[in-house]
Amino acid sequence: MKIGQVFTVTNILTLAITFSFVIQLILPEYTEAFYFSPDRIVFEPHRILTYNFLHLNLLHLFLNTYALYIFGNLIETNFGKKQLLIIFFVGGMVAMIAYFVSVGLGLENETSIIFGSSGAVSALLGAAAARVPNLNIKIFLIKMKVQTAAILFLIYELIAVLGIFSLQANALHSAHFGGLIFGYIYLRLLKKIRTN
Repeated sequence: MKIGQVFTVTNILTLAITFSFVIQLILPEYTEAFYFSPDRIVFEPHRILTYNFLHLNLLHLFLNTYALYIFGNLIETNFGKKQLLIIFFVGGMVAMIAYFVSVGLGLENETSIIFGSSGAVSALLGAAAARVPNLNIKIFLIKMKVQTAAILFLIYELIAVLGIFSLQANALHSAHFGGLIFGYIYLRLLKKIRTN
């Protein structure tokens, strides 16, 4: 394996998120300093980026880093490091906007402390579905096309946002939904610009 294949942006992000979680376990004040809060964003704007590196528990961390590894590598391989970072971080911001729109519409309850890279990772899934929809991938040993994974995820998040069914009571489903839609639209527009 070449050094460039080990030190990909996807792998560095995955390591940074994992290392951040270890710090959370050791120093509780670390989470306090970096989670997203609408009350604190004006005077502490770093939180719009740093909340992506915090996680609730090991399962939350595993699911996000697993998805980041799969879809981050797809985007990085096909569109490069810069686009991966744009989709990840802007996707995380759009996810927060989608969440607050959902709260404003009364679809989800407001929470004052938000963290996790789910919205950003959802944006990578949306982008991968736009870029390589028919590519076969394995998710937990189940083989499926990228577009199938995106559609199943989208249906689940819509059902959860509408309050019909959810496996995760504390998840911000509208943020996941918003991230996915952003990633898909962004990459479709990028493809159009590049082909013109």
